Amino acid sequence: MFLAERGIDIKEVERFYVTKGKFMVVTKDKEFGIPTKELDPCVLDTCRICEDFSSQLADVSAGSAGSLDGCTSLIIRTKVGEELVSISEKAIETKKLDGEGIKKIERFALNKKMRNYGMILDQMEICSACLTNPYAFTLQIRMR
Repeated sequence: MFLAERGIDIKEVERFYVTKGKFMVVTKDKEFGIPTKELDPCVLDTCRICEDFSSQLADVSAGSAGSLDGCTSLIIRTKVGEELVSISEKAIETKKLDGEGIKKIERFALNKKMRNYGMILDQMEICSACLTNPYAFTLQIRMR
């Protein structure tokens, strides 16, 4: 529906990516740039309280932050992740991120934590009524 409202047929989409504050939609004939702020109605409530910008528990996480245009940053955290990327090296080209790219990822991660902290407090109030709290430690505080 989001794409259809903008005259984009999902069946014609070849890929999506995010760059410089725009959600890019690529079809075989055209590329559309949609400001990421227009995606706000599509964002799940859980994303508004999540502090995990880079999938910290994943063996490998991927995203555009810190990457050159057209590339994807991979963060490899475990031996399993190393093996996965090693096996994939015949299909993908890899190179190490520079210090600036790493700083960019760290900055985005910190910004997400700071931005969503207030939303976490709001969510604790909403969820405490039915005890479906995203942070179990807050249930203990409320029961005192």
